[in-house]
Amino acid sequence: MKKGLKILRESFYILKDNPKLFIPFILGGAFNGLALYLIYLIPQRPFLYLFGPPVKVFFGERFLHYPFNLYLLPKLFYYATSFVSATIGVLMTALAIGMIKNIYSKEDTLITPNFIYALKRYFALFSVWFVTFIILFFFVKGIRLFPLKLKGLALNIVPYFIYIGTIFIQLLFIYVIPVLIIEKKSIINSFLNGIIFLKKVFPTTLFILGLAIIIYLPVVILRQNMPFLAGAFYPEIIVVVLGISVFVSFVVDVMVTTATTLVFLKEKRG
Repeated sequence: MKKGLKILRESFYILKDNPKLFIPFILGGAFNGLALYLIYLIPQRPFLYLFGPPVKVFFGERFLHYPFNLYLLPKLFYYATSFVSATIGVLMTALAIGMIKNIYSKEDTLITPNFIYALKRYFALFSVWFVTFIILFFFVKGIRLFPLKLKGLALNIVPYFIYIGTIFIQLLFIYVIPVLIIEKKSIINSFLNGIIFLKKVFPTTLFILGLAIIIYLPVVILRQNMPFLAGAFYPEIIVVVLGISVFVSFVVDVMVTTATTLVFLKEKRG
């Protein structure tokens, strides 16, 4: 715990002294925010002409009209953020890791060279994202089969169990991209070395991820209760909750990426 707190404190000072390190995270968050805004505008022209037909085919015409379009928003936002994560997201993560490595090594913290290298390794970065996504997909699908037999409180805790489970799956691969970008390993070696490295620093990493879980948990609770909130207040509150989730995700991403990259660099330096 002490080591984890020390890493988080160092992360804070690195971000404080190097504000341009926020750029990759801001760009990633901005694209998620833009995705939310564009999805919200789907029932309006000219977006209706482009996105209206697929929404009508897959979900039904009523979801192109108020307030049903807002109830569909979380699902469409999930698809959109998955796309952003697979494209812009992995590149921005790699860029941030490269910049943190420069700062830690007291090198010039240049955005362009790190971004170019991230682009060169995009296939490998996408592979990491894809493997994680597939495992998460089947995990969630598998867990959601059980609620058919559950009732009451047991049914209500399933979303939180899924949330914790997805965090631990992401924990398994959390050092794969640092290995890929900092040590410039191949895809397979990055997976193997990343998982092996996690074993060395598991308590510290778990502490960092545990704090991230606590920070994001109120958002999970809000998202789980969006239908109730929309009925009790107004449907637009769904947009507000999703907007809050974008901001909190930004905060968590900054904290976790910076802290775990520092853990990796410190352990490798010895």
